[in-house]
Amino acid sequence: MVEERSRFFSQTEVLNDFDSNYVLRTLAPIRKGRETIGIVEVRDHYGIQDAYLGRNKIRLRLLGGVSVITLALALALSTSIAFPLRRLSKRLDQKISPTDISEQLEKFGIKHMADRRDEIGQLHQSLVKLTSQVVGLFKEKEQFAAEISHELKNPIASIIAYAETCEDQAGSGNREIMKIKAQAVRMNKLVTEISEAAIVDNDLVMQKRERFDFAHTISEIFKHYEDSNQHTGLKFVQNIEPNVMITGLQERWGQVIVNLLDNAVSFAQPEGIIRVTLNQHVKIGISFVVEDSGPGVPEEMTKQIFERFFSSRSGAATQVNSAGLGLALVKQIVEAHEGQIQVERSSLGGAKFIILFKV
Repeated sequence: MVEERSRFFSQTEVLNDFDSNYVLRTLAPIRKGRETIGIVEVRDHYGIQDAYLGRNKIRLRLLGGVSVITLALALALSTSIAFPLRRLSKRLDQKISPTDISEQLEKFGIKHMADRRDEIGQLHQSLVKLTSQVVGLFKEKEQFAAEISHELKNPIASIIAYAETCEDQAGSGNREIMKIKAQAVRMNKLVTEISEAAIVDNDLVMQKRERFDFAHTISEIFKHYEDSNQHTGLKFVQNIEPNVMITGLQERWGQVIVNLLDNAVSFAQPEGIIRVTLNQHVKIGISFVVEDSGPGVPEEMTKQIFERFFSSRSGAATQVNSAGLGLALVKQIVEAHEGQIQVERSSLGGAKFIILFKV
């Protein structure tokens, strides 16, 4: 503000006294006609905070009341809706432990949430019902597979028996009867493996998993193959680390070992080498390897061989009754135990199946 100009017109300024107070200063001219005969200076001290609060007291009280009500409603909403939804979301995101999947699915419900009569309670009930239906489906699948297997095996057994009778009467040279018998035997094997696949699906979900000595299981099965080996040119080599304990389904892991050894024998016979290795590492966990000196797996088929009903056998490895389910079941069982399986070229010349999983 330029004081000299106050001779002609009024001027106003606000000064800060640096003590949370302000000074309102006004200069106004006193004029007589066109002549300025004096200047009036007016000063007023005030606190801007007190002035604002005094002027807006009612509004601030109303705003404070609305804020308190809003926070109370938000807390009530969080307690009744947001928190339960968050608990339900965490329960859904919770990783199911492979130790006992069936029990965890059957005990999916959250305490006190089933008593709610609102949409949250209905959502909870729907999820509990869904998990119960999943468990029921696995049970029904196993029962259906068992019933179908029973119903199909009886007529197939009759066909095989009639074919053998006709073969005895007509002589072993009747090719048509031999084909009928071979196809009946193949059908019987296929029904058995499909039924077994359904049982595996059920066991991997419903059966309780236990701690057992994996090394001992491998050694026992490997010894059986050595003792029952009918090919003098087929050699078995093992490098099994003792006392390797894992948690899982021992019977299903036994099936993995049997299927891999059956596969190795079929490709390595009548002269070759089959080698089994089991090691436990601090970083990668447990490594189980089955390899043979057979023809190996072409690179373009390393993924296809684990598909159901896939088979690419030839030569000495040909098995008339093979349904192509062995390696598919192996992959299914390994992955159900949170492991992984891969195949590559072995130093023996054939296939090398590597199974890796954590303890």
